[in-house]
Amino acid sequence: GRNVVREQLAGIRLNRPHDQILDPSTGYIYLIDGGRHLFRFKSLDGPIDTWTFESPREMDYARALSWFDGKLHVIHSSRGEVWRIDDYDRRSYTVFRSPRPANSAARSATPYRDFPAGALDMTGLVLNDVEKAGDWYYGTNFFTKTYAHGSDPSTARLIRWRTWHDFEKGHWQDMS
Repeated sequence: GRNVVREQLAGIRLNRPHDQILDPSTGYIYLIDGGRHLFRFKSLDGPIDTWTFESPREMDYARALSWFDGKLHVIHSSRGEVWRIDDYDRRSYTVFRSPRPANSAARSATPYRDFPAGALDMTGLVLNDVEKAGDWYYGTNFFTKTYAHGSDPSTARLIRWRTWHDFEKGHWQDMS
């Protein structure tokens, strides 16, 4: 076969396409472009449905898509959030927010400020991906010395939790 390069989908220039995933029950493919656009299609030849998020109010940067509990999940990495897509056609979703440190830069001007990377005690979670295995949800975080600004970037790189209530309360286990 030949390679095809796409610089746009549905007339929208691709900026930072990060992840794609297949809905096993419908055959739809979902593609997240940074955090601004979520595309849904069965073929690149169309039709391609586009869900555009209001930035930065809704979503500023998403790094991954996951499929578990029968739903699509958008991993809004820069805010430490996971969005469960409840109904794509109606554009409805549920946001699960991880806590931000009480005395950190994360609480400055807005409670859900975006961070490209960091350290747990400075930024809170900066999720790479979330998956579910058995009764546990697992999340990885993008913590680096460069973005840690003196904080320890080695904790909470791999975490797990049992419920979304646990996630939102910060009751996760550090598996790093």
